[in-house]
Parts: sequence; structure tokens; C-alpha cells
Amino acid sequence: MTVLDGSIVTVAMPAVQNDLGFSPAGLSWVVNAYLLAFGGLPLLAGRLGDLIALCLQRVLGHGAAATGLAMPPAAAVIGAVSLGVSARLSARFGDRNVLLLGLALLIALLGLLTRVPAHGHYATDLLPLMFLAAGFGLALPALTALGMSGAGEENAGLASGLFNTTQQIGMATGVAVLSTLAASRTDTLLAAGHDRAEALTGGYHLAFAVGGGLLTAAFLVALTVLGRPEPGTRSPSADRARGPEPETAHRTDAAPAA
Repeated sequence: MTVLDGSIVTVAMPAVQNDLGFSPAGLSWVVNAYLLAFGGLPLLAGRLGDLIALCLQRVLGHGAAATGLAMPPAAAVIGAVSLGVSARLSARFGDRNVLLLGLALLIALLGLLTRVPAHGHYATDLLPLMFLAAGFGLALPALTALGMSGAGEENAGLASGLFNTTQQIGMATGVAVLSTLAASRTDTLLAAGHDRAEALTGGYHLAFAVGGGLLTAAFLVALTVLGRPEPGTRSPSADRARGPEPETAHRTDAAPAA
């Protein structure tokens, strides 16, 4: 449903702006209204998660609660960047440059995650890395804008569907491949005599390393294939921030200029 709603809003935004006379700031709130609801409801779910984590802590020990508390900082950073930073950066520096910055942050994130120790501490070994997760909030909006930039009104729905389908299949395939690599590496380390924590950490180190390599390849593809915009051209986000061009009035009864 989230993907479907996002597709509908993306396709409808040009028509909303033209038919209802939305300003660029007002148009941004069409998307932000969805994001605020989507980001606000997990706060309630997060509180329920706290209660569930406390119950699991009493039954299973501290590991379950620590796992439940690990993701909110990353989610908060991603949401804040998506809402307040990404659009402004894209309007000023272009979607291509913002995409490259987001990919660079994610490459650094996965690279540092390959060095996390098996018995590390959340506050020192993981929490600082969560701020690099802002790369998701930069890369995904810029990638969406670039993916839809060449679509006209007659094929906007097709372009949006193709973009979302590619994104979902890519994420599902990536998770499947990386999880398989991590599990295989974990089994190998267990067979070699490592304890379970070290073996599991080593398995995910391999998955993070391969993921970092894939992101590096994506960075190089974006750097070479997208290319730099020609002088005098604007990015899709800059066009949205600028708003529609004023219409030129045509008078059929006007006398020709001398």
C-alpha cells in the first residue's frame, strides 16, 4: 500500500499543481502529509514495541530489547533528511549530486559496519554509524526524481510502475542474496570452531562488504551514466522548486510590432 500510494502521489503531482494552482511549497506538503502520517504512526508502534521488548527482556534476556532499540535513531535520521534536507539540496545542487552524496554515505556506513566487533557496545560501535543512514534519505528521493524526470503525462503511470517494480525486486533480491551469503559464512565459521556470536558477526561482515561493493558499483554507474547537466539546464527537483513558468498571453487582435 505504501508503494501504491507513493506511485499515485508521484504521478498526480504535476496535475495537482497545474489544475489547483499549488505553489511549490504547497505542493511539497502534498507529499509531506503522507510522510508525516507514515512517520507518526510508527511512534505509536514504537511504544508498543517498547512494551513487547520489555516482556521479551524478562523472558529471553537483554538481547531482544537491545535489538528493538537499535533502529529508531536510524529511522529518525532517514525521516528527517527525507523531509527537511533532501529536497533543498536537490534544488540547489541537482538530483545527480545528491544521489552521489547519498551513495557515498551508504558506502561509508557499510564499510564501517564490516568492522563492528562481535561483543561491541551499541553507544560506541553502532549509534555513531546510524547517522550515516541519512544516505538513504538523500539517495531515494533523488533517485525517484531522476527516474521520473523523463516521463511525460501520457506515460507517467508506466514510468512510476516500472521504477517501483524495479526498486522492490532489487531490494528483495539483494536481501535474499546477502542473507544467503551471511548464513553460509556463519555456518563455515561455526564449523571452524568459532562461537556463535563471532560466527554470526563474521557472516554479516561478509554481507556488508558485498553490499558495499554493490553500492560502489552503483556510485560509479551514476557518476558515468548520468553525466553532468548541461550549463543552463535545471534538475527535476529544481524545476519543481521553481514552479510552473508563467503563461504568455496571446492576443489575436494585437497589431504586429514595428
